[in-house]
Amino acid sequence: MPRIPVINTSHLDRIDELLVDNEETGEYKLHRSVFTDQALFDLEMKYIFEGNWVYLAHESQIPQNNDFYTTYIGRQPIIIARNRNGELNAMINACSHRGAQLCRHKRGNKATYTSPFHGWTFNNSGKLLKVKDPSDAGYSDCFNQDGSHDLKKVAKFENYKGFLFGSLNPDVPSLEEFLGETSKIIDMIVGQSEQGLEVLRGSSSYTYEGNWKLTAENGADGYHVSAVHWNYAATTQHRKEAQAGDNIRAMSAGSWGKQGRGSYGFEHGHMLLWTQWANPEDRPNFPKAEEYTEKFGAAMSKWMIERSRNLCLYPNVYLMDQFGSQIRVLRPLGVNKTEVTIYCIAPVG
Repeated sequence: MPRIPVINTSHLDRIDELLVDNEETGEYKLHRSVFTDQALFDLEMKYIFEGNWVYLAHESQIPQNNDFYTTYIGRQPIIIARNRNGELNAMINACSHRGAQLCRHKRGNKATYTSPFHGWTFNNSGKLLKVKDPSDAGYSDCFNQDGSHDLKKVAKFENYKGFLFGSLNPDVPSLEEFLGETSKIIDMIVGQSEQGLEVLRGSSSYTYEGNWKLTAENGADGYHVSAVHWNYAATTQHRKEAQAGDNIRAMSAGSWGKQGRGSYGFEHGHMLLWTQWANPEDRPNFPKAEEYTEKFGAAMSKWMIERSRNLCLYPNVYLMDQFGSQIRVLRPLGVNKTEVTIYCIAPVG
């Protein structure tokens, strides 16, 4: 493949040149510079992460009134807060005066936030409550009128069955349109509990020196599993066999994918990797097969019980319902550095 010149913001039309997709010749190639080009990464931050819907958190991570949770939309720090009335708000985590970061912890419980720089104080709905020494600060009579100095709200903020999404772009399509057919896969996870889901305590976080797209594609790549994860599969299968006398039920990792597997591509970049379980009768929800069939229909019940699912909600989260159930969030830190954080989810209680 010929060398592609570095792309900059004035050459958006050249992005197509990075991909060869020729059905007649059977060629499908992507230029490796998409994983290393700083200018392209900057465009991805602007148009994909900051101009698109991204996953933010699960509502169970902000359960009580006055709880807050901090995260990012692209390069912008975000606060998600539940106010005293139980309403969720998503705001830029920066004082509207000089941009000092307000919340410097991942989570907590506070009714107000005070800037460490000049002492401005806001409530957890974003309203400016107090300005330090206003008479000596030189502000005019038009200062702080009609919420002009309140915290900046995230332009779009929506909740789909407990999963919170946001966008800095006010012109994105509705979340329903963005999720499209993937909402059915989310429903398969949420539908396993009448009380809903919750994120369990703790998380696992790591960074790697590589581009964010490696994680985005890898979670839906079933081709690597037998080469990369063979030791995990062999160990868990051996443990299952060794503990057979204890009547412990565990999913068969050694037979993973051998009964059938596949993948789907959706609009807006979403992807699904699925496999057929070798022993669905050992799934914790197997006894609910009849109940699921009555509620959701036979086809959906089969998907909920008999198949593992890795769902990529592009660009930054995987919802995985397989050997365990987890939310895997990716955050680009640079063109060659990515943070991945894993949270376990389970039915409430």
